[in-house]
Amino acid sequence: PWLCFVVTCMGRLDDVRQTIGSLVSQPSSSCVLVDYSCPDGAGRWAREHHPEVEVVDVHGRTRFRGSDARNRGAARAVGDDIVCFLDADTAAAPGFSRHVLAQLADGTYLVPDGAGPGLDSALVCRKADFDRVHGFDAAFVDWGEECADLRTALRASGLDERTFPASLLAPLPRRADALVRPGAIPDRALNLEVHRSYRRAKEAVLAETG
Repeated sequence: PWLCFVVTCMGRLDDVRQTIGSLVSQPSSSCVLVDYSCPDGAGRWAREHHPEVEVVDVHGRTRFRGSDARNRGAARAVGDDIVCFLDADTAAAPGFSRHVLAQLADGTYLVPDGAGPGLDSALVCRKADFDRVHGFDAAFVDWGEECADLRTALRASGLDERTFPASLLAPLPRRADALVRPGAIPDRALNLEVHRSYRRAKEAVLAETG
């Protein structure tokens, strides 16, 4: 089994500098960094300092769209790869890849056994299962709730949700500007509520129609 880390970055190069080393050092793994029109030039920095990282350049974006960015990164996984989605500000403990590769059984996907920044968006699944549910829903604008929506889709497809120790991940302390991204929607709270309402509506339709 092979683990493919997918990390996205738009204005989070300082975080990537601190976390990506913990990913490229994992055995039986590779790392894809999505430079989502990052004003800090995250892709250029990765090519210079970590040439083993595969960079996906997305040009011309003025707003971060988490679903689109993660889908583009996951598209680089191949064959029987297992995909691990992590935020730019989340590092992995030594041995993380060995643990999740050993724990991921057929018919399952993995999430941390804790919640909070850097944990709510972490998810490990087979690329084939990710493709079967058509990945992240691109209708989510900006970011937030798209990861919870993917978990719902994976469960609805018949997979069992299992957990790995949240202690295997180390989110960086959240900075004061953590919610500020280039071109972000001004009313963040309103946008999140729209996303939650959309996700609940999808779940209700799925429950009624199967």
